[in-house]
Amino acid sequence: MATLSTSLTTTTTIIIIIMITKMMVLLGILNLATALPDFTRMAIVQSCKKFEYGINCNSDCGHCLNDTECDKLTGKCPNGCVDGWTGEKCTKACESYSYGPNCKFKCGRCFNDQPCHVHTGECSGGCAPGRIGPKCDKDCSKCRARKCDPKTGKCIYGCLPNWVGIYCDQRCVRGNCEMPLCKNSLNGCTSNRRISNTSVNNTSKVSWVTRSRLNICPIGWRGKNCKDPCTPGTFGDNCRQKCGHCKSMEKCNRVSGACITGCQAGWREYNCKIECEDNFYGEDCKYLCGKCLNDVPCNRFNGTCERGCRPGYKDKTCQGPVINPNTNTNMTIIVPVLAVFVVILFTAFSLTIIYFICPRPRCPTMSSPFCRLDQVQVPRNFDVRIYERIQRGRYELSRSQLILTSELLGHGHFGQVTKGYVKNVPVAVKSLKENASEKDKQDFMNELNILKQVGYHRNVVCLVGACHIHGILYVALEYARYGDLRSYLRRSRKEKGIIYSNGTLPMTALNQTTLLRLALDVATGLAHLAERQIIHRDVAARNILLGDKLVAKVADFGLSKNEDTYVKVSNTRVPVRWMAIESLFNNIYTIQSDVWSFGVLMWEIVTLGGTPFAGIDTQELVNKLRDGYRMKRPAQCDIALYNIMWRCWSVDPSARPTFPILCRQLQRLMDDSQVSSRVYIEIADN
Repeated sequence: MATLSTSLTTTTTIIIIIMITKMMVLLGILNLATALPDFTRMAIVQSCKKFEYGINCNSDCGHCLNDTECDKLTGKCPNGCVDGWTGEKCTKACESYSYGPNCKFKCGRCFNDQPCHVHTGECSGGCAPGRIGPKCDKDCSKCRARKCDPKTGKCIYGCLPNWVGIYCDQRCVRGNCEMPLCKNSLNGCTSNRRISNTSVNNTSKVSWVTRSRLNICPIGWRGKNCKDPCTPGTFGDNCRQKCGHCKSMEKCNRVSGACITGCQAGWREYNCKIECEDNFYGEDCKYLCGKCLNDVPCNRFNGTCERGCRPGYKDKTCQGPVINPNTNTNMTIIVPVLAVFVVILFTAFSLTIIYFICPRPRCPTMSSPFCRLDQVQVPRNFDVRIYERIQRGRYELSRSQLILTSELLGHGHFGQVTKGYVKNVPVAVKSLKENASEKDKQDFMNELNILKQVGYHRNVVCLVGACHIHGILYVALEYARYGDLRSYLRRSRKEKGIIYSNGTLPMTALNQTTLLRLALDVATGLAHLAERQIIHRDVAARNILLGDKLVAKVADFGLSKNEDTYVKVSNTRVPVRWMAIESLFNNIYTIQSDVWSFGVLMWEIVTLGGTPFAGIDTQELVNKLRDGYRMKRPAQCDIALYNIMWRCWSVDPSARPTFPILCRQLQRLMDDSQVSSRVYIEIADN
């Protein structure tokens, strides 16, 4: 009995010490790495599963290098982080414009100032003018007009004097050097080089000489010997053309006339020669006008409303609402509300501390890999952020964690999608069909890898985990209870409670604000993908899912790519009506190609799920797009929103807005739409 009593006393003492230590660590009084006794540290190490750490083993390891386990106590990664992550625990993603191990490298100059890939540092959208290489970290300063192919690095207009070679990286000695015969010379052999008569292995001795009786200079150069660059404000053949309204006249590209630093206020497009449309103003026409009186367009240069503002708005640009000066009368209401909020916050904080301090039994191990469905207690109003907490762990799910049901949600690109549960949370489970081909399996794994790189975002369907059961790979995704956006929009045309404006035209209950918010959600999700250099390649309303509170989420990454500009060479079926013009004709896909598709998706939203280019067959559509045809503005679509769509359909990908710019423009339109609760008429099914 004395031995048993001593054992119980020792056990109780250990438990009390551990509980006090937990409390002190949680309150920040002690450091976790040094606070625990050796026997307690050993107990934690032995109790935690793989890739778990902490006192209660309730924290997941970060993105450690080579998939090694982190320290069981501190969570630190012993060998550093994988590319794209930083911090002691490797839980912090690289900030924009940095990449590599511990984010220690800086991006090169990508096209349109886009961030590079956080893992490789490569620029998927190409390089800025004058930069070359996969990472855009090299320049082509020895090329004429500093113009080189952004992909191959070859000089387009030849080399500067005393430099030769495909990349113009070989220097002549005293004006003479070896170079290919007549190759890469402007206008064939009528260049400013004199070819000698001696030839060995298709190379000849050449010398730079005066260009006599020839008045053909490379684009961007002028003068008798074509040695003088265009003067500021001019460009093109023999510098005969004038630059547009660039911010700085010296920044006009001597070859193309593109304004490198952007446009002056009131002008847009790459050459800054087109005026802002109505209701847009400022540099590159990227700002929306305020609430001008009688909807008169604002000044396209500074955004001022020359005739005044609508009632309730102030300032020269009519941007902000008028503030009521009698705000003191509201203090009697604000103070009690603030006090109640503080009490609730303190209570929640106290309960959180108690929750972590008090020991809790761990979940028992299931004797079977599956549970009966009637034993699953699914909370009706579960926290949507639980997907993020689940997703932060390792992606490999154990058979006991995934519960499959027979409820069929649909047929995906690779097989079927059924409903399931992970930790009592509903998920959509994708699996391959039995007769799946090797190509299907490869595409399925590509989608899984893309989902791993996407991570968690409110407007992207996230990966919960993957599990192998009887040789079949099951991929658990975030569950979207309202289905895809296209079907939802079409159902909304026939919902009950329809309002009639004039007794003849039925109107849907979806108002303008709701439709704009759906478009903004999609743009925000695509901006997240673009930041991670992921090209979706299939942006359409059918691939957008709707979760709780009608939050739109980008889904279906079956065609996605995470690499430099993607050139399609396979026979994979592609959605022609949503494809950008460069994808149709050249099989080239970039993030700006997704912008084109997003413009088509906005048209789908406005028309409540209408079919793009209805009644036009594929070949006719290709010809029409080549000739400049674009879909007309739907009757119920605001001009400002249609202008945004039109920019997305620019032939030049660089002239299309980026997703961050689209987010800002749509947010502004949505803020404006909340003032007037217009509703959209129902259109005929296409």
